[in-house]
Amino acid sequence: MDLKPRLPAGRAKIFLGASVIFLLVFLISLKTKSTGSAPDLITLEAKENKFHVSFNFSKNGEDNFIQILEKLNLPQNTKEGFTFGLDSTTSARLAFASPIRANLDIKQDMVNFEGESTKNPTQNQFLVHNLRIPKTSNLMVAASNFKDFVKSKTTSVQLTDWLDENLNSQPQYLIIFNKNADFAIIFGNENIDYEDLKEVQVLGEPIYYNESNQDTDFHIIKIPEIEEQKPLTFTIFTKDGITFLVSSYEAAQELLNIQKGNGEAIEFPNLRNDQNISLAILYLNSNESPAEDNFFKLLFDTKPQFENLLKKISRLEFTLKSNRFSGLISIQ
Repeated sequence: MDLKPRLPAGRAKIFLGASVIFLLVFLISLKTKSTGSAPDLITLEAKENKFHVSFNFSKNGEDNFIQILEKLNLPQNTKEGFTFGLDSTTSARLAFASPIRANLDIKQDMVNFEGESTKNPTQNQFLVHNLRIPKTSNLMVAASNFKDFVKSKTTSVQLTDWLDENLNSQPQYLIIFNKNADFAIIFGNENIDYEDLKEVQVLGEPIYYNESNQDTDFHIIKIPEIEEQKPLTFTIFTKDGITFLVSSYEAAQELLNIQKGNGEAIEFPNLRNDQNISLAILYLNSNESPAEDNFFKLLFDTKPQFENLLKKISRLEFTLKSNRFSGLISIQ
């Protein structure tokens, strides 16, 4: 598998560096298009170190917009437009891409949208590679790099140095799945330096060992509980040229079975393999596999302001190709 071209380093737990795009999707979702009329529009512009969101409604569009606000428990005065701020790194990226405009179309509880920004906010593109992932997945993201997210899970300087050297191929894929909110980073580097990993210690004790199972070598990094950091067992394996760094040994076994064609799976990003994209996001919150507390604790330092919104959304798709984007949002 040829995996090539990093989202800006930022707060690793706010949607893993993709907070700008995810926030944009929510802003766009609060709109509709009335049949037979000009499309309703949303515009996001950078003004005086803040961002202003404005709407241009048809009459039917405004009525439908108010219904959407009610379903999401959002203030009715949102339709008048609003202003918000972001951290400096994220703000710089969004300001670079603004103004951003989109047309939308809503049918019942599903919003479809497409639009464009002035410039590509990520500045990187890569060829799509579709992956088989567990049906229990709640979040899947294809982007340039998730190294900072993994590094946030350990206090070991030696281990973070090792991650800097080995978790650097681009792009990378993040998935979060199962009730325990297991996660995996999937990337194309087969030349992992396990010899240096053997020398990494935590509290003066080595943390690496390996074993073979299902004709596969598993490289295991057992990180003990330190202060508020819960214990983790990072497990790395390679299958058909793809490397998986998984948050637990059991989840790694599940992912290996999925790659072998066993178990229920879905494809992500489910696009043509010859397409170049900059970012793809798929969020799923079904009755069978709901996004629960463990999911939100993994992503956010504190109770996120968007948690209640996320729980009302059953499916969110977003694809960015250079400066053009499209997707959909399905409301519970």
